[in-house]
Amino acid sequence: MKVLFTTFTLIVFLLGCSERDGFSDIQAPQLPAPDAEWQQTSMLDSDNAVTAMTLNVNGYLIAGIEDGDSYRSKEIGEDWRQIPVSPVAISDLLLLSDGQLLASTFGAGLYTSSDNGLSWSRYLTSPRNSIFTIAETSSGSIAAASPHGFFIASSLNDEWIEYAEGLPDGIFFRDLLDVNGELFGGSSNGIFRFEGISWIAEPVTGTIQSLTNLNGNLLAATGSGIFLRSNNGWQNVTANLDGIPVNDLTVAENGIIYAATNSGVYRSGSASFNWQPFGLSSRIARVLQYHPQRNMLFAGVERRVFRLALE
Repeated sequence: MKVLFTTFTLIVFLLGCSERDGFSDIQAPQLPAPDAEWQQTSMLDSDNAVTAMTLNVNGYLIAGIEDGDSYRSKEIGEDWRQIPVSPVAISDLLLLSDGQLLASTFGAGLYTSSDNGLSWSRYLTSPRNSIFTIAETSSGSIAAASPHGFFIASSLNDEWIEYAEGLPDGIFFRDLLDVNGELFGGSSNGIFRFEGISWIAEPVTGTIQSLTNLNGNLLAATGSGIFLRSNNGWQNVTANLDGIPVNDLTVAENGIIYAATNSGVYRSGSASFNWQPFGLSSRIARVLQYHPQRNMLFAGVERRVFRLALE
């Protein structure tokens, strides 16, 4: 989430096929898609930015807005309906393995929904009122990061345990992600890996905006580009982005990667990482959500949600 969420075809040209760390060298078409291919969905009744978006197992899109409003849509953005989640802004949205939706907030803890986001209940056992980001681990535990620390609970009904060893003072996580049983945190101080009771710093520094799973490898979106953690260690895979801040990443079923940036949306194959403009240029795209059943891409751009059919 960002956010991060479920494992959610776009006709591509095969510009060569090689193997590197398990990646197929599938490339995006060389011609960028014009802005006209993106369609603005029905208007959200808000003057604030879209900050979080997810898709649940029944095909409902859930969008969180900066001012605390939240919306859901069943028909690919044609019927946004305001839903009462919390009185404050949603910081992250997560689809749990049991089908529940989990929302973290800036000031009101955690909320859950079991009816496609129509109604929400506050969890009184939230580790803190302000939660920046949330994740589910491979073991089913819930991880949560607040301005005051990092916490894990075996389930939402269990006790939250704080783990701070190895973290610098004043750190706050912007995203959490479990990749093959390893939990990573992207923070204002770079990336850290959780080792069960303590944290180990990874060799990527700066502000991390989001983390994404690419075929069992870790992709990190940062204010200065995109980095990949694979069997060969960390690599800078920012070519052609020219230092454009990257806010979110998502991966389609065919392996094409999409990046939300401060200059619109970009895309790349998963081997050469040759990033190409993909519309909404000169606009700040904050979050992305791929819809596998419809083969569509949704982008939260400033105060609106846009969609694009991937053909």
